[in-house]
Amino acid sequence: MIILLNALVISFFLKFVTTDQTPNTQIFVGPPSFSIFEQDFYYPGTRLHIECLSISIPPETAFLEYRTKKTGSFVRINYQRAISDDGTFDSGVFYNVSLTEDIEFLCWTRGQGHPSFKHIHVADGPSKAFYNVGGAPRFQKSVYEQDTVNLFCAIPHSAINWKVSWRLENSNSTSDLSVTTLIDGNSKYHVTTVKNITKSGVYTCVIEADKFKERRQLLETVIKVKPASTRPEPIKSSKMAIPNCKSSIEIEIQCNITGHPLPEYSWVTDESSGSTLTISEDSGVFQCIDSKNRYVEVNVTGSHRKALGFYIIVALLMSVTVGVCVFLISERVANGTEKKRPVQYNLRGHFL
Repeated sequence: MIILLNALVISFFLKFVTTDQTPNTQIFVGPPSFSIFEQDFYYPGTRLHIECLSISIPPETAFLEYRTKKTGSFVRINYQRAISDDGTFDSGVFYNVSLTEDIEFLCWTRGQGHPSFKHIHVADGPSKAFYNVGGAPRFQKSVYEQDTVNLFCAIPHSAINWKVSWRLENSNSTSDLSVTTLIDGNSKYHVTTVKNITKSGVYTCVIEADKFKERRQLLETVIKVKPASTRPEPIKSSKMAIPNCKSSIEIEIQCNITGHPLPEYSWVTDESSGSTLTISEDSGVFQCIDSKNRYVEVNVTGSHRKALGFYIIVALLMSVTVGVCVFLISERVANGTEKKRPVQYNLRGHFL
C-alpha cells in the first residue's frame, strides 16, 4: 500500500508539473569561457559543444536552431552532423560547431513549454585598458612632460548595451574626457586623448550595462610622467651610403646615434632594439630611429645579381686549380709513385 501510495503521489506531481511548466528546455554550452554582465564571450575558432535538452512526461522531441547575421532568422541545424537521443523523461540534441561569428541558439519542442535561447558572442579577449604616446616611435615606453597620451579602453565589439567612459583620478564625473570609438576585428576601442600631460596619475575606464545599472567594471591605467629634462637628446642625425652590397653577403651596420642619457632607438626594418642591423638583401633604405624621431639613415643600392667580375675571378681560379691537379697527377704517374690521396682546396673570399 505504501509503495502504491507513493507512486500515485509522484504521478500526480509529474502530471501537475507537465501540465503547467513543461516541456522544460535547456541549452548547455561548453567549454566554459569568460562572462561579463551575464553575456558569454568566446575566442574565435573555439570548438563549441551544444546540448539542447527537453525534460517532460511523456518526453517531447527537442529541436535545435541557430541564427547569425547571415541567416537573419532561426534555421535548423544540420542534423546529419548532430546526435539525437531520447530517454524515458528527456529528449536531447547534441551538436558541435567551430565559432567564427556571433551566433544565437534556440531549443524548443512542440509542447506547451517555453523555448530556451543562448547568445554566444565572439571576442578577442576580456575588456582591457592601455595607452600609448602620440607622435612617438612605437618602441617608446616612457611618458615625458608635454607628451600627448592616447588612452584606450577595449571591449568586445559584440557586447550589447554597454556604456564606456573615461574618468580622471579623484573625480566621480565621467564627462571630463571626450571619447571616440574605433572598431578593429572583434574589438571596439574607446579612445580619449590627454594633451600636454604634466603629472602622473590614474585614469579609469568605466564600463556599465543597461541591465545592471548598480554594477560597474573599472579598469585602471597608471601613467608615470617623467620630467622633460630627462628626455634623451641625441646628436644631430647623419647619413651613410653603402653601394653595391651583394645579396649573398651579410654585412653589419652600427647605429651611431649618441646622447646623454643614451636614447632609446631601434632599426625599423627588423624592429629590434639593438644597435646593429644585419642586411642580407642588397636594396632599400634603412633607418635607425630614436625617441625624438631623429635617425641615422643607411641607403643600400646595387643589383641582386653578382657582378660579372666575380664570376671571371672564380673561373680563373678554377682553371688554375684544374691545371695544377693535372700536372701533379701526370708527375706521379711518370715516377710510378702515384697514390690515391684526396686533394682538398679551401677557397675563401669576402666581396663588397
